Amino acid sequence: MPRSAAARAVATMSAAAFVTVATALSALNLLVVFDGLVVTVALPALQQSLGTTGSATSWVITAFAVPLGGTLLLGGRLGDRVGPRPCFVGGMALFALGLLASGLAGTFPVLVAGRVLQGLGAGLALPNTFSLAAAIPAPGRRRAVFAASAVAGSSGSAGAAVIGGLLVDGLGWRSVFLVAVPVALATAAGLWTMLPGEARDRGVSLPWTSSAWFVVTAASVVLTVSDVGSWLTAAVAAFALAGFVVTERRRAQPLVPRGLVAQRSLRGALLGMPGQVVAYNGIVYVGLLWFQVARGLSPWQAGLAFAPVGIGAITGSRLAMVVLARRGWRGGAVVGLLVAAAALVVLGLAPDAPYAGVVLPVLTVLGAALALAVVTLNVAAGLDSADGERGAAYGVFETTTHVSGALAVAALAVVLGAAATSTDFARAFLTQGAAAAVCGLAVAGSVGGRRPSSRH
Repeated sequence: MPRSAAARAVATMSAAAFVTVATALSALNLLVVFDGLVVTVALPALQQSLGTTGSATSWVITAFAVPLGGTLLLGGRLGDRVGPRPCFVGGMALFALGLLASGLAGTFPVLVAGRVLQGLGAGLALPNTFSLAAAIPAPGRRRAVFAASAVAGSSGSAGAAVIGGLLVDGLGWRSVFLVAVPVALATAAGLWTMLPGEARDRGVSLPWTSSAWFVVTAASVVLTVSDVGSWLTAAVAAFALAGFVVTERRRAQPLVPRGLVAQRSLRGALLGMPGQVVAYNGIVYVGLLWFQVARGLSPWQAGLAFAPVGIGAITGSRLAMVVLARRGWRGGAVVGLLVAAAALVVLGLAPDAPYAGVVLPVLTVLGAALALAVVTLNVAAGLDSADGERGAAYGVFETTTHVSGALAVAALAVVLGAAATSTDFARAFLTQGAAAAVCGLAVAGSVGGRRPSSRH
């Protein structure tokens, strides 16, 4: 399939294209990470303001993750067909609209609806920025873009928890949504201005039916995990998954191109990413609640205590550049996941340990390990994909990422229960550690599929 004009601009690697793609991917990653952290910091205040229960409040996170996970496949495929530029810009505009709706919401259902819009917008934007980055031909510059994105996310981790706490304490929980609106709009305007336009292929038939089946599947699975006794949602999930599979097999051009997951690098990335996501999303959701509920810190104090995760992640992002150049993606992913698992086990075995002597260094190591894993896995996901399938590859990868995140939050909410105790938090940390370890070992033992290329 011919490259879009935007993809060609990136492939020819003009300085403007390089800076534009690096900035767009970094800004989007920063927004998503910042949003997740500040919303988690704001949950106790939000819960009190809107009069919701703890289990219902977890849907402030899940309502973003489910439509995001369900839309990524379509967003990536749409970018392959009509070009990544309009998909990114339209997605960011929808994301900004969702932020505005959430920040102005007067009731909990309106807030959840705003979060759904954010998820849909991010689902269109994310795979297409990764697709543009993966199209960069020079391995060094390609690694630099992915590392810059991780550094942006790490900076968001380091600062968002503290900034979120200050915003909640000083301006209220609504400000954590409204402050990101101009950033989202400026990012969309920047990419639209700097990269060339694309001619839309009006004869393209997009797999809307497959996408609808997949969204229902993802939502039903998360509902089932959130409500363990719900046989109805489990049955709906199974039915929707069957509908998705049947629809995909009948299509000449399916939502997921046939043979895509046979690529060894993508398969390894899909095996490893759930462990990274469970560990990261879990430490954000569980860790910030742990500081506030079990250790009695205020929102801004909890954010400050959590900041070592982001600081460590900045170091881990830089380390990933060296590991990718010398050892390739697999070694970095395995080491990152297993070290993260060990750090989480320490927190689980000693949830009441002193902060300065134990928690602070463990959180720093955890942040570095998770950043090492995420950079190497992001590079691996699109390593062997052709131009016409790169968006689909990142759609599949990002779907795994964000559906895993939604499942992680839903499952950990069940582990914590309505009134979380120190023992519940310890159990949650150990659960995350086990998931990271299993996925790290899966990547280490992964074989088969298409032979990987030498592009790192």
